Amino acid sequence: MATDSIPVSVPVAPGASLTPPPAAPGENGAIGLPPTTGSGTTSPKGSPASERKKWGNGKGDAADHKAAQVANQIRSLLLWTNPIASAATLVSLLTTIYIFTHYSPIRIITLILSVAIAVNFAIVNLWVVTALMFTPANDGVKKPPTMWFLDRANRNIVSHNAVHQYTDLIVDLVNVSFGWLASILAIDNNSVSFEVLIGTLAVYWLSGVMSGMTLLTTLTILAFVAPPVYMANKGLIDKEVGQAQRIASTQLAGVQVKLHGLIDQFKAKTKGVAKKAQ
Repeated sequence: MATDSIPVSVPVAPGASLTPPPAAPGENGAIGLPPTTGSGTTSPKGSPASERKKWGNGKGDAADHKAAQVANQIRSLLLWTNPIASAATLVSLLTTIYIFTHYSPIRIITLILSVAIAVNFAIVNLWVVTALMFTPANDGVKKPPTMWFLDRANRNIVSHNAVHQYTDLIVDLVNVSFGWLASILAIDNNSVSFEVLIGTLAVYWLSGVMSGMTLLTTLTILAFVAPPVYMANKGLIDKEVGQAQRIASTQLAGVQVKLHGLIDQFKAKTKGVAKKAQ
C-alpha cells in the first residue's frame, strides 16, 4: 500500500545554510586521502616531478623578479652585449685573481699607500720650494695639481646614490646566489643538481692537478668565452649534445633494465629460500 509523503519543515536560523559542511580530514575528497574516481577507486599517484612541484620552492614574486634581473645582467656580461662592460669585468676579475693569489692583501694595500704618500710628499714639497723661488711674495703659492683629490674628498667624493645602487646590486647577487645554492642542495631539479654535482667533482679533481690561480683563471676565461662561441654555433652544438644525450639515455635505460632484472632475481631467490625454510 502506497503511503503519501508528509512534508516536514525544518526551522533554519537566520543566516544559516543548508549546504552540508566540507568533509573532515581523512574523508574522501579531503586532505587525508587522495580523491576518488567515478568507480570509487583512488586516482594513481603522480610522477616524482609532479609531486616535487607541489612542494614549491619558497620563492615569492619579488624574489623571482630579482632573480630574473640578476640573471639578465649576468647573461648580458657573458654574452658581451656591452663589450666595454664585459671586457672591463673580465680584466678586473683576472687582475684580482692574479694579485690575490700572488700577494698578501695587507702587503698590496700598504705598498700602494706608501708609494702614493712618498710620491706626493716629494711633489708637494718640490712644488712649494720651486714656487717660492720664482713667484713674488705677494702672489702666494698655488696648490699643486696633485692635491685635487683633497678638495674632492672634502666635498664627499662618495655619492650616496651610487653606493645604494651598487649595494643593492651586491645584495641582490648574494641573495640570488644563496637561493640558487639552496635549490641545488635541496634537489629542486634533478637534472640541474646532477649537472652541478658533476661540475663540482670535476673542479675538485682539477684542483688537485693544477694550481688554484690557473684553475680560477681558466674558469673565468671560459665563462666569458664559451657563451659567445656557443651562440655562434648553437645549431651544431645542440645537434651533437642531443646525440650524446640520446646515447647516454639509451645506455642508462639498458642499465636500469639490467638492474631491475637483478632485483627481480634476488626477490625470487629470497622468496624461494623463505619457502624452503618454512
